[in-house]
Amino acid sequence: QLRLSKGFKTQQQMADAIQEFLVKHGHAQSYTRTAYTMLENGLVKNVPEYIVEALQYLLDTHNIIEVLDSAHMVS
Repeated sequence: QLRLSKGFKTQQQMADAIQEFLVKHGHAQSYTRTAYTMLENGLVKNVPEYIVEALQYLLDTHNIIEVLDSAHMVS
């Protein structure tokens, strides 16, 4: 819901934006789009710090860990 509210209509758009952010910040070699899809679907319990940073920046929220934790409880 947060992704949609920030204008990213698909998981692919969000994954592209994360990849672009990580390329600019030197983490691209560690990232796969599957990692984000699994995260959004609630299948990942340990989120790498660089993805947390990307999500906080792209979704303009400082409490992304709380958002992720609540998503995991729902899933």
